[in-house]
Amino acid sequence: MKYPAAWSQAKIADVESGRDALMDLETIAVEGEDRALAESWKDAELSEPAEDLVNHPKHYTSHPSGVECIEVTRWCSFNIGNVIKYCWRADLKGSTVQDLEKALWYLKDEIEKRKKSTAK
Repeated sequence: MKYPAAWSQAKIADVESGRDALMDLETIAVEGEDRALAESWKDAELSEPAEDLVNHPKHYTSHPSGVECIEVTRWCSFNIGNVIKYCWRADLKGSTVQDLEKALWYLKDEIEKRKKSTAK
């Protein structure tokens, strides 16, 4: 099955596991001779899974590359990771200027930290 390019691997896995669950239920229904249930599951439309606001929020998973923000930021320092995070989501949460200001705050903090460490 072809999925939208912006979908993360986690989202695709969620959809696939939903399909597996439907197939399992159909098998159980047929084996249990409840053919009406089996038929109702055959024609069921799979909807897009509900957004996972805790583990994979849309504002971190909708990048056109399909890469989730945390896949990049987990390799960065705290401040640099936050700069990337706030720039990443700036146009996706409805508070673009505020997110860019937060990114700038973390960037300035990182610059000051590095100036202090090289001054020693």
